[in-house]
Amino acid sequence: MASVVNNILTLKNTIVKITNTRTGTPTFTEFSDATNSAVLNMAYDIIEHKPVSGVNQTQVGTITWSATLEISQDLKTGSFWLYCLNNHGAAGKIEFYPKGGTLPKVTGDIIIGAPSQVGGSAGSALYATVTFSFDGAATVTPEA
Repeated sequence: MASVVNNILTLKNTIVKITNTRTGTPTFTEFSDATNSAVLNMAYDIIEHKPVSGVNQTQVGTITWSATLEISQDLKTGSFWLYCLNNHGAAGKIEFYPKGGTLPKVTGDIIIGAPSQVGGSAGSALYATVTFSFDGAATVTPEA
């Protein structure tokens, strides 16, 4: 059997866009320069029933999707940090994909979250995480 070819995925020179609306034609704002990391998360429950009869039953739950971004702590007007804080709970959209290309691409309807923190250690760049919950599934469009 032939081995499946593996293409390493790297996130560098990535475009990250968010909008805080889903109606009409949403206008995306690019926050790539304020984003240090973009992760698509998938989670699900596994329910196991192990009765004394030995007839075990396993059910796998529906996938819940979220995107976790590590963002710069920037408290100036127009910053991504303040955008997330000011739009916490808003229904919006997200997309991220390689700069200079369009695939692979992640898109979907999200609920905007607030940044996790402000402040940190002296002498280092300060980051916060922000998690966007997807309404339904994310769309992952692979490369050909």
